[in-house]
Amino acid sequence: TDHDLPQPMRALWKSSGPPGGDMVAYIGREMGRALDYAHGLTVEHGQLLGLIHRDVSPSNVMLSFEGVVKLLDFGIAKALGDTAPEVTKSGTLKGKYAYMAPEQTEGDDVDHRADIFAAGIVMHEVLTGRRLFKGQNDLQTNERVRRCEVRPPSQFNSSFPSMLGAIVLLALVPVPTD
Repeated sequence: TDHDLPQPMRALWKSSGPPGGDMVAYIGREMGRALDYAHGLTVEHGQLLGLIHRDVSPSNVMLSFEGVVKLLDFGIAKALGDTAPEVTKSGTLKGKYAYMAPEQTEGDDVDHRADIFAAGIVMHEVLTGRRLFKGQNDLQTNERVRRCEVRPPSQFNSSFPSMLGAIVLLALVPVPTD
């Protein structure tokens, strides 16, 4: 039946209002589990595939009526060991600008930490009900991501546990090695 189909998180927020802290923590945990699974995939002899989603965003996180969270659309995913040439022109950024890690907007090589950063953006937006880096155009959005000025989600909504906000801020650290 139609009500068994997953729906994008954004549609859920619009129809039911922002979810509470417990629901946000659950969605974040399930996104993390999905990314951990993808990042941990191996090929022959246990060698890590190095899979990176590169398009973690609210439209790619589905929540079923039964509460199952799924991470969708690995269409621009890349395996780190993949030596096949890119299909798009050189220098083309892949993903949604407002959900990229700072190093991704620079065209630098990215690893699994870019997916974690993007998951942090999604979580911040769910907690605050506002877009974190979205500008009036792609150039402005990219600049906001590069500057990475992130205010704690509690400045916009204090109805969730402070530990949840701290976890989100940790995911949004702009330097990958941190």
